[in-house]
Amino acid sequence: MDDFFPPEWNVIVYSKKPDVPVTMRREHTRRFIPNVGREHHTYAHHILEHHGKTGSVFTIFCPGSAYAIRYKRRRMQNIVHLAASRDLIFPALIQIPHIVGGEKCFSSVDRRYCSTHAVNRHGDCAIIPSGYSNVWEFARAVGLDPKRIWHMSRTGVGGVSARVLDAVDRDVLMKLQAHLEKGDNVESGHFAERLWYSIMRTGVDRPWERERR
Repeated sequence: MDDFFPPEWNVIVYSKKPDVPVTMRREHTRRFIPNVGREHHTYAHHILEHHGKTGSVFTIFCPGSAYAIRYKRRRMQNIVHLAASRDLIFPALIQIPHIVGGEKCFSSVDRRYCSTHAVNRHGDCAIIPSGYSNVWEFARAVGLDPKRIWHMSRTGVGGVSARVLDAVDRDVLMKLQAHLEKGDNVESGHFAERLWYSIMRTGVDRPWERERR
């Protein structure tokens, strides 16, 4: 990952296991947080910690697998190119949403996921149930209006301008974070992965956005 981002960019590495070393050689900031909620708890934590005081032009979010998995790496390369060139078209939600109607009723209760399968020592990838039968119900629980959700985001890789990020609905983020704190491989995390585009949209639906149209 050392050469993945331009050298002038600020990089924050969130670690959920203090005993796992960071192999990145470039300058970065390392922060330790609880091992809960997959990368989506990390994203919610970061946004809440910096809400209203981002200070940067844009923020890019990526999981540890973004470089190792080909389709995620390709997504990252596209986002880095757009961000580095400042080709940010308002509202600058760089992550391209997937318009997949079937995702509305996505449920992972009967599936087994393991984001780091190759290095999973105990082999237990069982999902901790969320208590919701599908992503639609979960969206309502965190304060999103299902009628306003037309796109689903995937891969956990995305970027957003500071102006939008600082305006994201804080109540939605706090509800999301509370759900993601219930365990490590929580079903809520898989639901959150599909809702990030809609969550970021809460920072777009503001009076200044309508004025710019």
